[in-house]
Amino acid sequence: AMAEGIEVIVELDDPVGKEPVIGTRPNGIEIKKMRIPLGVVCMIYEARPNVTADAGALCFKSGNAVILRGGKEALDTSLAIAELMQDVLEKHNLPKALVTVVPNPDRAL
Repeated sequence: AMAEGIEVIVELDDPVGKEPVIGTRPNGIEIKKMRIPLGVVCMIYEARPNVTADAGALCFKSGNAVILRGGKEALDTSLAIAELMQDVLEKHNLPKALVTVVPNPDRAL
């Protein structure tokens, strides 16, 4: 199921660089929004390790790095999923830190 979710994300159009027209001013100037990466996204979620794969893939697709903080109940699984994603990133000469899981479940962080 996680792999299928990533395959769906892969097939999505690349959002970066799109410039949808919002409107046109009375003087003819078009108003547009350019879709650009945020840079780094931080996501906090409960004990659902599939979110690790989905969020990592979505952020990568949109040109962002991601810091993930999942629930302590699924920490080991989330770390394992992130490690797999990091291995793939490294094989393609990309920094593995693009997908990072906070390894400490302590809420005081």
